[in-house]
Amino acid sequence: FQSVATFGEAAVRKIETELGCDLPQTYYEFMAEVGESALFGWSPHGGGPHFYHPRQVIDTSMEWAATEPEVERF
Repeated sequence: FQSVATFGEAAVRKIETELGCDLPQTYYEFMAEVGESALFGWSPHGGGPHFYHPRQVIDTSMEWAATEPEVERF
């Protein structure tokens, strides 16, 4: 992983509060240990998954929900 920043419990709780969801304990642990990161982000073939800053998670989720009002959230 190419880690950019890690986040504590308060940052993850903010995601849950703003999106009205419950995240698994493993997400808390991952964000505390690895956090905002990319797996093989350096690869010329596009790399692997990206894990975003909590604010990006909230903003992107809310933007998507606004464009898909018929989809039930969590």
